[in-house]
Amino acid sequence: MRNITSVATKTARGFVCLGLAFTLLKIAPLSPVLAEGDATLSLSPTTSQVQKGSNLVVMVLVDTGGVASSGASAFVSYPTDKLAITEAGISEEGAAYTFPIKELKTGIVGVSSVPTGGATVTGTGKLLVTLTFSTLATGDVTLAFSTGTKVLDAQSSPQDITNYTAIETVEGTYTIVAATTSTHLECQSNVCVSVAGAGSNTGGCSAAGAACNLSSSEEDDGNEETDDQPDTGFLENTIILLLGSMTLVSLGIITPSLNLTNKLRTKIIERFEKKVLDDHEA
Repeated sequence: MRNITSVATKTARGFVCLGLAFTLLKIAPLSPVLAEGDATLSLSPTTSQVQKGSNLVVMVLVDTGGVASSGASAFVSYPTDKLAITEAGISEEGAAYTFPIKELKTGIVGVSSVPTGGATVTGTGKLLVTLTFSTLATGDVTLAFSTGTKVLDAQSSPQDITNYTAIETVEGTYTIVAATTSTHLECQSNVCVSVAGAGSNTGGCSAAGAACNLSSSEEDDGNEETDDQPDTGFLENTIILLLGSMTLVSLGIITPSLNLTNKLRTKIIERFEKKVLDDHEA
């Protein structure tokens, strides 16, 4: 009797445990574990600086992780207060994948692409799409991948081979700065002046407001001839005048005193020396 009771008790406990197991399965059903692939996507460049009003151009590149890929999708988020994009800014030119499906949402631009004719893509740095954003305001902006971004393999029933852990860390950080007007320096009245417009600095200018650093050829500007030799015309004229005076004295036409003659000679020599010194300093 005791054995029958013991068997009955064990049997009842077994049914209880089995029922509990079924209950747990209903509450927490098993989920299949998907193997994560090695394929990733990236942005290029990852950082840059552009002026407000200019375009920010970013490429989305695919690394298939060594597996042949039959398609890829990229959804990139962006700040709408600083950037804008239209379908015209979603370019497939030069892309490894063809026939993209473009999608625009508020703050998200997406593209999905599958090669045609059974073609596949394998390798790193494979261009998926080029995005061209208009810049609306100054400041820092961040681009990142959003939900829907993936890379598919080339099986008959394509499987997701994306490494989402790696993609979650991918960002592009860019800075939009205020637009500036191109200027260059020109020498005006021997002063360097900033002039609007692109061009090279002239007159040896390196800073606005500074004196020009003109070379001798720039100073002359081809309008004046330079002569390093002193002007001898003054001396020649003086000698002629002196000889003429001495001749007149010798002929008795004029008879200045010896003192006057010496004074005249001294004066002529002083004037000549002053002329030579002035020419040398110039």
